[in-house]
Amino acid sequence: CIEHILSDAEREFFNTQGYLVVENALDPEMCERLIGVLDRVDARERTESLKGRLISVPDVMGEDDALVDLVDWRATLPKVWGILGWNIYLYHSHLDVTPNESARRQDWRVAWHQDSMRVNDEIESDPRPRLSIKVGFYLTDVSKPGHGNTLIVPGSHLQNKIDCPQDGQSNPPGAEPLCVSAGSAVLVDRRIWHSRSANESELTRKVVWLGY
Repeated sequence: CIEHILSDAEREFFNTQGYLVVENALDPEMCERLIGVLDRVDARERTESLKGRLISVPDVMGEDDALVDLVDWRATLPKVWGILGWNIYLYHSHLDVTPNESARRQDWRVAWHQDSMRVNDEIESDPRPRLSIKVGFYLTDVSKPGHGNTLIVPGSHLQNKIDCPQDGQSNPPGAEPLCVSAGSAVLVDRRIWHSRSANESELTRKVVWLGY
């Protein structure tokens, strides 16, 4: 895993933009293994009322050893400790499945936010401290907009507040879709302003998120 240690250029990019893409973090075999896990959990958790909708299942590490293997994954953990230091632990996990019919089956609304909601209400510094990061393992292709991409505002992790329209449809200035191919991992500063988005493609979006 030493070849995946955070480089100076990656550190600079993460510190200024609030995120970092690690391409080809997962090989195709691992992606297929994880997709099988997500499909099983989705089939169990998806009720009739959730048909065609985004489903997000938290605390999933006990579902399968494949998820446990991601905790110290060789392509990502060296970058996590490069950002947070050695005194780290996993505190959060969830999997997201966004069906390809989601945009047509519901009144889709963006939901701009920073992670760690209560923390942001109580810490009074400006900017607030990083504290944690999340790693998203993308199992399906979202290399183009309209695939249920995570929306981000690069550099917004250094802003406690941004101008978010309240109509549920519009996005703040500077917003862009996070476009990555299947097998990529994305590290995000918990403070970066981000939102879900509708999946208007022919694919189902599947992502595993780990919080350190």
